[in-house]
Amino acid sequence: MEDLFVHVRRISSAIDKAMDRVESIFDDAFEGTSVGLGLSTHKVTKEKKDGLPVVTVELEVPGCKKADLDVSVSSRTLQVDWTRKLDGNKSSVKIAISEKADLDAITAKVEDGYMTITIPAAQPQPAKKVRID
Repeated sequence: MEDLFVHVRRISSAIDKAMDRVESIFDDAFEGTSVGLGLSTHKVTKEKKDGLPVVTVELEVPGCKKADLDVSVSSRTLQVDWTRKLDGNKSSVKIAISEKADLDAITAKVEDGYMTITIPAAQPQPAKKVRID
């Protein structure tokens, strides 16, 4: 039984290290952004579009169709949940979204067992004049 706990601690440590590496991917594009690992394999890329950073997350969602997936944003966290019809396994991925992201412009699409989520940065807002009474 003791061997089981040692094994579980090693796995937990490996997951923590992997999450630290994934979080560092976003440092340049979106300060403070991170990806929580679910049961899916995913790829994160960053690029500039119109001079602003855009992060794209590609998730493997084999056997899933649009109706099998749920994508939501709450408290600056994007969450993707799905259940695979083949085996009934449930998976979830959480992505902490930077304050610099444009929440209204996030898009998601699913095609051929992959979901692509695009998280663009918001346009910088000019300073707003405040009327003094």
